[in-house]
Amino acid sequence: MFDQAFKLREYYKSNAVERGSRQQIISVTSGKGGTGKSFVAFYVAQLLAKQGHKTLLVEFDFNLASLTYHLGINPDNTLFDFFDGKILFEELPQKIFENFEVVLGDNGRLNYTDNNIAGIRNFFNSLYSKGNEYDFVIIDNGAGISHEIFETLKFSTFNLLVTLPDHVAVMDAYVVVKLMKKNSIDISNGVIVNKCKSISEGKLAFENLNKAVNHFLKTELNLMGILSEDLHIKEPKILSETSVNQTEIPEIISEISSVALSIATFGQMANNHQPAS
Repeated sequence: MFDQAFKLREYYKSNAVERGSRQQIISVTSGKGGTGKSFVAFYVAQLLAKQGHKTLLVEFDFNLASLTYHLGINPDNTLFDFFDGKILFEELPQKIFENFEVVLGDNGRLNYTDNNIAGIRNFFNSLYSKGNEYDFVIIDNGAGISHEIFETLKFSTFNLLVTLPDHVAVMDAYVVVKLMKKNSIDISNGVIVNKCKSISEGKLAFENLNKAVNHFLKTELNLMGILSEDLHIKEPKILSETSVNQTEIPEIISEISSVALSIATFGQMANNHQPAS
């Protein structure tokens, strides 16, 4: 088992993270498709909720959304309905279970709106107007790089970059960080190396990426997790009420649980450094 965070998890168990006073907006990005970005976002959001943090998962994978399929629901309202001004922000979130709500995107919509930037800004302004309703907002962006993704990053407090251990994926991840810097997006970057055959493979990929970022961009990355390739989980599913407490759970879920704990701790540290309002 790739238990690179065993000691860290044990520390967290004895030092429970208290709910923060300010919501943390985590953008999940990738330099290329097929990294498992949406899979990671889906489970990180669920596990944060299971840990007692009120969490909102937002599907910003424009017109290629898949959450409705994985959740088995036919939503009355989607993100594009909000973008088009047909519904209010309060009508968007759908509760899945305690502490876990989702905002769903569309899939294969023919009348695809061209005004996504304005819609994104309106979404975040509406989110901010709700105050600290959520502890964590997880933004599942589309693959690659676009103006829409950089717009969501401008509103985010942390970027969770999901990559693979191969050379091409690492180079694509570097390009994402480079373009963030070019666009003056100054937020911390955490890295998840997914679908690794071994811990050493994941560590080497991260070290190569971090070395390039540090040397050329004068920026430091944070390793949030190394995830193994689990061929038994083909599609993401809703976690049962007891699954996170079971001793026999899929290895990949245990590893993502460690990532969620690290994110929760990062959020608490960020809140502690914020001036009192």
